Amino acid sequence: MDSNQIDTDAARLLEISRRLDEPFVSRRHIVFITLMAIRSRSLFATVVQASAGESAAAVGPLLRALVEANIAIRFVCERNTELLLDLWEAERERGRLTLDDRVRRLANKGGRRFPVLGADDRTAIEAHVRAAREAAGEANVRGVRDKGAVFPGVGSQIDELGSVQAIEAYALAYGPLSADVHIGAAAFDHVTVEAVGDLIKVSDAVPADTAQAERTLALTMFASTLVMADVHREFGFAAEVDEIKRRYIPHETPLEERQGG
Repeated sequence: MDSNQIDTDAARLLEISRRLDEPFVSRRHIVFITLMAIRSRSLFATVVQASAGESAAAVGPLLRALVEANIAIRFVCERNTELLLDLWEAERERGRLTLDDRVRRLANKGGRRFPVLGADDRTAIEAHVRAAREAAGEANVRGVRDKGAVFPGVGSQIDELGSVQAIEAYALAYGPLSADVHIGAAAFDHVTVEAVGDLIKVSDAVPADTAQAERTLALTMFASTLVMADVHREFGFAAEVDEIKRRYIPHETPLEERQGG
C-alpha cells in the first residue's frame, strides 16, 4: 500500500475518532469501551508519529497495547459483561495489593518504606478481590484461579472468544510483540551491525518496509476498535471506517454482511 494512502487514511481515522469526545449517557460498558477507544487513539497517533522518525524502534509496545485493547473490548462485550467489568476493576485493586506487598518486603530488607495502603484499606481491598475471585469461580471464568490475576489474561480471552480475527491478532501481532515490551532478544531482530575498521557500529533504525507494515497493523487495529465503539455508541461512522480498514484487509467480509450474519 502506498505510504501516502496510509497517511491519508490515518489522518481520517484520527479525525473521525474525535467523535469519541462527545458527551454520552453514562452506562458502565459504554464507559469501558470509550476508555479503551480513546486510549487506542493516543496509541495510534503516537505510532503514526514515531514510525516515520528516529523513534520507530519504540513502536512495538504501542502496537501490542493497541491489540490488547481491541481484544479486551471483544472479550468483555461479547460475554458476561457486568461480571467481567467487575473483574477488570478488581484486577486494578489486586495490583494495589501487589505493590503494597512489594514495598513491605523492600522495607523488611532495609529499604525505604513509602506508605501505600493502610490496614483498613488493605482489609477492604482484600475483601473486594476475594469476592471477585469467588464470583469468577462460580461463573467458571476461564483463566481465573485461586491465586494470581482476577481478570483473565489475553491468552484466556482468546481461548474464550474463539474468533478467527482475534486469534490472528494474538498469534501474529500480540505474541511476537512480547519481546518489544519486555526487551527480549527478539526486540533487536532489526538491529544492523556495521564494521568500522576493527570496531563495530550498531543501529536500531527500523527498515522502511517494516515501519510501513507496523503502521498498517496499527491502522487496521485502530479501525477495528473504532467500529466496535460505533456499534455501542451509534455515531454512524462504522461503515466508512470499515471501508478504510478493508483497503488493507480486502479478504475480510464487509461490515454490512457481518452485521447481517
